[in-house]
Amino acid sequence: MMRASKSVTLLFALCLALAFSLSASTITATFHGVLNPVSVNYTLTGGALNQNTTAGFFSFTKTAGTFPFNPLPDENAATFLAFCIEIGETITANSGPTWEVKELEDGRTTGALGVDRADQMRALFALAFPNGILTNAVGSVAAAAIQLSIWEIAYENSGILSLTAGNTQFTTSTANVITTAQGWLTQINNGSQLRAQEMYSMNKVGTQDFVMQLTNPGNVEVPEPSSLALLGLSLLMLGLARRMRA
Repeated sequence: MMRASKSVTLLFALCLALAFSLSASTITATFHGVLNPVSVNYTLTGGALNQNTTAGFFSFTKTAGTFPFNPLPDENAATFLAFCIEIGETITANSGPTWEVKELEDGRTTGALGVDRADQMRALFALAFPNGILTNAVGSVAAAAIQLSIWEIAYENSGILSLTAGNTQFTTSTANVITTAQGWLTQINNGSQLRAQEMYSMNKVGTQDFVMQLTNPGNVEVPEPSSLALLGLSLLMLGLARRMRA
């Protein structure tokens, strides 16, 4: 009996270690810059005022990390695209930080997005991308519009998503960026029912955080870290139970 008790204790410790390691999935990636960047000005009430930045696709190449999947637009390639969800931080071109991969709701180290903002970002991807799947075929104007929409969703506190009103506002001289973005945001304000899937955040303190997307071929659910840990625990417990019965 003592031997079985020791085995259970060891098994429990191993499962805790498994859960901890899986819950800290990481991506190390080289940042190449913003593709076809669009210059924008923004104002955040209570934060940075009248600042200038660039919007568009943020381009990366995955080089390491424990996260086993390659983000879109090509799950078979290490190069991927993402959007910034933390406008107050910076990132340096050709740098290679390591981010933790989190649920979208937990995105942004300076204050988690939460359920509602994450849901609005999923609605945005569903409206902006064909079938809600990230692709670079949408072009630079749409990419910049998506980025502005993401920042608006991430920081607006008035309850109404508007690029020209509220505590978060944007301007740009590039034609159609504002009108394109506001068109999507208005649909979200009106209760758009479409939602994209498999969107995750890349979090790192002191560096910009990002939202990226995975494919979901054949509607196969990608296991979350906690689910994988529970699966490992179940299999180990099953094996122990069979051994004890024998």
